[in-house]
Amino acid sequence: MKLYRYMSLEELYEFFQCNTLKNTTDHSKLRGSASTARGFCFGIGDEQQAKKDFRRLRGIVSPEALLVFIPKNIGSFTPCKGRYIDYDRIAAEGKTVSDYPITKEPKKFFDEYCTESYSVYDVEKIEYAGSQPLCSEYNPPARIITIEEIISEFERVSAQVSGKKTV
Repeated sequence: MKLYRYMSLEELYEFFQCNTLKNTTDHSKLRGSASTARGFCFGIGDEQQAKKDFRRLRGIVSPEALLVFIPKNIGSFTPCKGRYIDYDRIAAEGKTVSDYPITKEPKKFFDEYCTESYSVYDVEKIEYAGSQPLCSEYNPPARIITIEEIISEFERVSAQVSGKKTV
């Protein structure tokens, strides 16, 4: 199973620094019955699914970076649900979102995963990691890479930037 997460560049940087990211937000307190998530939220699917889902996540997520990965242990993530505008239903009805009064658009619950903490060590393989994920001209086609490869490349680039020699 693949999970994805839209995030800020700062969060992506912290992730690749091998830091454990923590978030204890109870989204049900922020969004009421619209969410059962606690902490970080992850969509289910690949890069294409993440890009499709962005239209319902716009305004909620930070679109600076996208990470698509295969978790080492899906049990480390908690199944949850989020209620969003149902664009597929709107399209099937031959309408657009502007055909509905504000807040009266059709909505549905989508399956998601959440966790209050995660790090690069919770990831088996990264399928895609990119900044400006919604601008395809900035991102080459995805390839599956191991965590070791991404950490090694990150360390190499960090060493070049800092002027230190790589080990």
